[in-house]
Amino acid sequence: MSDQSKPYISKHLARNVPEDFNAICERVKHRQMDRGPRFGESGPEYLRRVNRGLLVALWREPSEVDDGTIKDIESRISDIQIRFLAIQKTLDHSVPTKPVYEALNKLSRSVNRTVEVLTDSDRDAVAEFIGSATPDIALNQIFSGSQSLAEKVSFTEQYLRSVQHDLNEMVQFFDYKNGLSGRGNPSKYGLLYAVFALADVFEAHSDGRKATVNETVNTGANGRMNQRRYTGDFLDFVVAFLQRSSPDMLQRSLYEGLCDRIRKTAKARKRDADLHLLLHKDTIEVADTLEFMARADAVK
Repeated sequence: MSDQSKPYISKHLARNVPEDFNAICERVKHRQMDRGPRFGESGPEYLRRVNRGLLVALWREPSEVDDGTIKDIESRISDIQIRFLAIQKTLDHSVPTKPVYEALNKLSRSVNRTVEVLTDSDRDAVAEFIGSATPDIALNQIFSGSQSLAEKVSFTEQYLRSVQHDLNEMVQFFDYKNGLSGRGNPSKYGLLYAVFALADVFEAHSDGRKATVNETVNTGANGRMNQRRYTGDFLDFVVAFLQRSSPDMLQRSLYEGLCDRIRKTAKARKRDADLHLLLHKDTIEVADTLEFMARADAVK
């Protein structure tokens, strides 16, 4: 990992970083396949219809584009969509650890005190002497099948000791996570990834057009002051992708703000245009995901 990324490692380890990003992508892919077209609805004409918004942003009349190009576009867009959705469900999904740590720590202390109260070697000796349980019987069957109070209490202690071990391990983990978590709203990475990755596709098929978004400001015409308007084929391309992948992001009340984020992200791409390729490796290590997050923060 580059030196530029090292200061961000602790910050990003507190996030919902998957241990195997490729595995998450495979799960997303299978879910998307389950929701995909019925048999016979995956040909070029079907792809032209379902991707019309994307294709019109590239070519005014997509019907004139050859079938091979249409299939290539669909393959690349699907690949980006899978990674975009994987990021949304992992890195962009904030999981607060402090309440988890506090609840588990409280429960762990209670279990520890209970185990101390239940500890009685003499009772255990009696339970072992009169008990009929065999090692291959499940613990819950031992409790329900016990014929004496000594056996039931001994089982309860054994069970809580096993829980005690598991709880202590969980408490230690969430204490570590809790120490890393910072204040404030966490960064979002899905949109940045999508804009960077889609820009490659757009510039490869748009006859030299750049992946940029235009911004104009109304200076008073029609009685409106400082009203911003965002336009451009690349903006249409990204919006069409979001309509396909995450339509909830296109809420009317937040649309102008989203367009401005797309514009700023497209502009920031010149600082690290290959950033998204970290998530296109055959094997994506945790270090790759952390570096992606660190470099994404650096270009914002």
